Amino acid sequence: MAIPGLNSKVLDKIVNTLGLQSTVEKLPTDLGKTIQPVLVSNPDKHVDVVRSRTSSGTIYTVPNKKKKFFLTGFTISATSTAVAAAARGSITITPKGGAAVSVGIVNTETTAAVDVSRGQLAVDLTHEIELEPDSNVTLTIFGTLSSISAVIYGYFEEVL
Repeated sequence: MAIPGLNSKVLDKIVNTLGLQSTVEKLPTDLGKTIQPVLVSNPDKHVDVVRSRTSSGTIYTVPNKKKKFFLTGFTISATSTAVAAAARGSITITPKGGAAVSVGIVNTETTAAVDVSRGQLAVDLTHEIELEPDSNVTLTIFGTLSSISAVIYGYFEEVL
C-alpha cells in the first residue's frame, strides 16, 4: 500500500514495529501526514540512573572501570528571593579522557525586597557523553540562592 509522504521501507518498518496486519487492519491513508517518523539513536539504551541534589556537592560518583556511564541529560533550576545579589548554579562533569567542564549553568538576577528571580535549564543530549570512571558529577553554587535543584540521568554499559 502506498501512502503519500512515506517511502515503502519506512512504511514497512512502521507496520512491522507496530505489529499491524494490513490484510486485517486498515492502515490510515493519511499516515504520512499525521505520523512523523523519528530516529531513536540508542534504542537498546534505557535510563537507569537518576540522581538529584539540592545543595552544593556531589550529585553522582561514576562507577569504576567495570561499567561505563553515559550522561544523557540534566536539569538545573535556581531561585533567588528577597534581597540578594546575582547568583548562579552549575553542573560539572568529567568526560572520558578529558578535563572537568561545566555543562549546565543557570543565573539569577539581583533582587530587591519583594522580587523573585529564577533560572532554569533542561537538556536532553542528542549524543550521550561517556564520563570518566571514578569521577564526580557536582553541583556548585556561586552566591546566595533561596533554592536550587539539579538532576542528572544516564545509563550504564557493562565493560566486556
